[in-house]
This record gives sequence, C-alpha cells and structure tokens, in this order.
Amino acid sequence: MATAQQVVITVPAATSTPVSGSVTADGNSTAFTPQLGRDMFLTLSGTWTGSVQVQRSTDAGATWNDITIGGGTTWGHYTANCDEVVATPTDSAGTYRLALTVASGTIVYRLAQ
Repeated sequence: MATAQQVVITVPAATSTPVSGSVTADGNSTAFTPQLGRDMFLTLSGTWTGSVQVQRSTDAGATWNDITIGGGTTWGHYTANCDEVVATPTDSAGTYRLALTVASGTIVYRLAQ
C-alpha cells in the first residue's frame, strides 16, 4: 500500500513595496513598481462612492494610460470595495498607479504583490 506524502512549497515574499493610503478627494496614488511575473492585488475598502482606475506608465510616469484588455476594453475600473488580482506584470518598463475619483466618503486602497 502506498503512503501519502506531503509536499511543501515555499514561495518567497515579494520584493516590491506596496502602495497604500486613503483619500477623501480626487487624486492619484504614488507609483507602484512591481516585481515581474507576480500577481498584483488591489484592495479597496471604506465607505465611499466614486471610482478607482488602475493606470500604467511605460515612460517613467510621463504618460499614464488606463489598463485595458481585449482590444481596448477598460480593465481595472472599480466603483466598490474589492480584493482581487488586477494584473501580472511582465514588462520591466511598466509602473502602475491608481486614479481615484471621490464623490463622497473615504477610499482606503492598497496595491501590492
């Protein structure tokens, strides 16, 4: 009779520095420089109305574009609290930020790996 063996996989911690904060007025988060090949998670909480858009720059922050999927369909746009994967970066020139629009309340955010 075969015996079951347990396999333990250790995943090293991400080396990127999370971007987090809270806002009560429109603005942008600071830039997030991801570690390549690891999922990026966005967590939004608080009591708020408004929107949050994940944006990407490939020119050191001179230009920011909303992230898209499938030929230009907007991706990474939120109007409610969440905790989910928004991208898995593979381009070393890419940095990310959040464009935050607040109609009321406080948006608490965290972009991390």
